[in-house]
Amino acid sequence: MTINEINIKLTQLAENPSRDYVLDFAFALLQWMQVEPNALNKPQLLSPQTQKLKDFLAPAPQTVQPQLYRISAENQNIRVRFAVLKKLKKEYINQLVDNDPGLTSYQASIKGIVNIPGKPQYIPQQPYFIHFVTTPDYDKLVLIFNQGEQKRIVSFRRRLTTTQYHKIIQQWQGVGSKPKPEIADLLWKSLDIKEVNKEFYKQVKERFDALLGIVKTQHTTATENQVKQFTVRLIGRYIFCWFLKEKGIIDHSLIGKKTIEETDNYYQNVLLKLFFETLNTKVQDRNPLTHNKLFEKIPYLNGGLFDESEEDKLFTDLQLDAWLLPFVEILESYDFTVDESSSQYQQVAVDPEMLGRIFENLLASQNEETSTLANQRKAFGAFYTPREIVDYMVNESIKAHLQTQWEQHSISQKTKTLNNPEQAGDIFGNKKPQQLAIETKLYELKEEEKSKIEKAIEPLFAANPDAAQLKKEEKALLLQFLEQIKILDPACGSGAFPMGILHKLVELHETLGTVKSPYELKKDILSQNIYGVDIMPMAIEIARLRAWLSLVLEENYNPKDSVHNFGVKPLPNLDFKFVCANSLIDLGLDAFIQESKGTFHEGFTKKLVNDLKDLEALRTQFFTPALASNEKEELKKEYFEKRDKVVADIEADSDPILKTIAQKIKHWNPFDDSQPSPFFSPTWMFGIEKGFDVVIGNPPY
Repeated sequence: MTINEINIKLTQLAENPSRDYVLDFAFALLQWMQVEPNALNKPQLLSPQTQKLKDFLAPAPQTVQPQLYRISAENQNIRVRFAVLKKLKKEYINQLVDNDPGLTSYQASIKGIVNIPGKPQYIPQQPYFIHFVTTPDYDKLVLIFNQGEQKRIVSFRRRLTTTQYHKIIQQWQGVGSKPKPEIADLLWKSLDIKEVNKEFYKQVKERFDALLGIVKTQHTTATENQVKQFTVRLIGRYIFCWFLKEKGIIDHSLIGKKTIEETDNYYQNVLLKLFFETLNTKVQDRNPLTHNKLFEKIPYLNGGLFDESEEDKLFTDLQLDAWLLPFVEILESYDFTVDESSSQYQQVAVDPEMLGRIFENLLASQNEETSTLANQRKAFGAFYTPREIVDYMVNESIKAHLQTQWEQHSISQKTKTLNNPEQAGDIFGNKKPQQLAIETKLYELKEEEKSKIEKAIEPLFAANPDAAQLKKEEKALLLQFLEQIKILDPACGSGAFPMGILHKLVELHETLGTVKSPYELKKDILSQNIYGVDIMPMAIEIARLRAWLSLVLEENYNPKDSVHNFGVKPLPNLDFKFVCANSLIDLGLDAFIQESKGTFHEGFTKKLVNDLKDLEALRTQFFTPALASNEKEELKKEYFEKRDKVVADIEADSDPILKTIAQKIKHWNPFDDSQPSPFFSPTWMFGIEKGFDVVIGNPPY
């Protein structure tokens, strides 16, 4: 067996998706790894150990038994199980890998080496477990390696990707003949996501630089900023569409290499129509006469991502097909996944999180005054934080907030009881009128009460979150705290921390029993809980793109339901959620409002706060996903009218501080990120009067 023969088997599976072909490919991998297969290459049926796993497994066509098998022979260092899951979801995979074999797998112990005091070290006799997984579509094979609760996953479909062919598969040759500690180390390291990151970034960076050069050459009068904005947006949109392809929303043939080769002026005749006449146009408003057949089942997305910007209008006549071909070749040579990875669950594929990583590095590379990437990154303060650190900081921040809120709630409740004790009453139940308390006593929580709260919250932040220890009213209380939390990243870059916050808040809501759908839950969290600021316009562009991508991937696309936008809800406008500004320089308005209480300015500031609340109402309306282009333009017009009124009121005051504030407010256009605002103000930009509960992320310097 050679790698080319393995690739041929995978191609056969792509051409003939079936149980037989996926098993044929699985046994080819076993042969390459020198893992002895079951006799006659026949899977041996296993009995799932949990009812939940039985529910997650697809039934066999004739016997209706849950499809869980062993495909490796007995008495080997590696045991391979083959499962047909109904869906390739984290919950399903965790149930299969963590809860079914449990402690019977070699890697369940710490690195497979057990230390017992007074006895020599020994290696457990249990085999190392590998899971081969597919779905009832039988169009791919997914391999899962785990170390304790951590998992690394690789998918095989269509053909071996560049990384799979040249790096991953090479390392697996003959692994079955090695000792178990060596097996565990080799297989785990073979799926190190850093290799995919590095290679993919290198290739995308080359195409990014090439596109900058092409645009500058074809439009010599365009400014440097216009060229960069256009370049980042085009690459971001195309990769966004590639993820939509993975979701099944866009047909591969529409954005694949073959169509570009066969179409004259693909950029103008297909791509711009896809962006502006399809993804940015409601289904009922599209012109069927000018539309490609492949556009018919694509939903309207809106959300600002596909709004036609000034840069788009400036560069409509570019000749980009020669650039697009090698760019799409790169995309086609990698595996993409819509299931975002985490520190506990890593897929060896390009996922939405990696999109942020790629663009973060592209942004950092744009400083002309430095020559090396390291210096460029340092100069901009642009560092993409590793998943492990993001997860840790997100977990600890939210955990501390919930602890504080619960303690304050307990103090409040106990203080009320302390100052208003329940009266016993007479034998007829009559109680004397209670006198007003002369002195209010504040209850102080005991250490054991604080510890009890901490222990109740802790399981929510485990690798597999659990709320079984909480009472119904405690879950409701924690959900209330989560719905009210305000979190800011003052140097959000391309969105590592905001996305980490989003995923954790979703996980917590679901663990605590929310009734919202995943889409509605994410939309509400973005609307009410998460805020981002960055001084780099391109960073804000990508942060919004990450948020949109996370939302659209939750939708259940239905190509037959054109009346309801094919089952996909339009995306919200994020102009007031991720803003381009300098968070190191305070506008001064928030402090002025606070300090004016009890002074001769108090009457004026009350009116000002009411005006700001009117603007906040407009911000809330602008977030609405289903706004048509003309409706957005009307809201923009109304926003500027009210803003100018606020500025005029401020300028009418004689205070010099207010006059400076007014000038700064006039400078900021929230709908144009080409230039950052030179200040930051929670009240003005986000409508938040009381500040943020959590400020998280890398420092903005």
